[in-house]
Amino acid sequence: MVKLGLVGGVDIFHGIAFSALLNEIDRDGWAEAKYWNPNVPPLENAQITAIWDPKPGVAEKRAQLIQGVEFLPARMEEMIGQVDGILLADDITQRHQKRAFAFIEAGVPTFCDKPLSRDPKEAEEIVKLARVSGAKFMSSSALRFAREVEEARPQLDTIGDILTVHAIGPNELIFYGVHPCELACTVLGPGAESVINVGDDTGRNVVRVRWADGRLLVLQVCMGMGYGFEATFYGTKGRCLVQVSDAAYFYQNMLRAFVTLIETGEEAVPPEHTLEIIRILAAAEKSLKTGCEVAVNE
Repeated sequence: MVKLGLVGGVDIFHGIAFSALLNEIDRDGWAEAKYWNPNVPPLENAQITAIWDPKPGVAEKRAQLIQGVEFLPARMEEMIGQVDGILLADDITQRHQKRAFAFIEAGVPTFCDKPLSRDPKEAEEIVKLARVSGAKFMSSSALRFAREVEEARPQLDTIGDILTVHAIGPNELIFYGVHPCELACTVLGPGAESVINVGDDTGRNVVRVRWADGRLLVLQVCMGMGYGFEATFYGTKGRCLVQVSDAAYFYQNMLRAFVTLIETGEEAVPPEHTLEIIRILAAAEKSLKTGCEVAVNE
């Protein structure tokens, strides 16, 4: 059994979801707390055994509602040597990545929730430290692991060479734009070269991303838009629409990939691919401010 430590974000959606997807839950207590219940069996070969959160009482409350928790440390660093891997689940503050350094430096396998960082330089520092220390590291949008992407693969193979993609999602450009961007990049792969954002200052972003081989991604991320993610891939022989909705699957599939990384060293998401997505989004933010096209590796 792979022992995982849940660090921060214990009472936000991702921390709640990860708990229910990895451990058996007290269903009555879960319902009373009005937590999201994925209604799928937890992973068989991993569970959360240690929990830490900066908010008083949050870790204790979670430990009472899930089975398998053995350790509630006073300091997050006390998990080092007690668990096989760390889940940094606090994506709301967008400062969760700062907790990664202590664990990575100690060589502990670490999953850092999306976005890895708003700052490409900080993201690069984290990835470099993981490579130097030898710590297994993963950061990703869960949409990379969507059931709908897997099911679309046969159709994607029939549409010929992909020329352009339209991906769309709600909310803020980097915090949530990582989802449709990664959805598209899961199929397109790395190689983005330049970005221009022709959106406006009301939070409606319309981003054109150009790949070095000429392929294009049009990424729309809009504040105020209803929840939902989709991407349409246009090829020389047809098109394929991917609409993502099965959250229980993509979250658990992502967690399974992290557990596999711990057990085998197999990287489902090379950190360099994650870095490129962060650079795309940061370049899109810069382009909106300057009105200019921005190189992804600027």
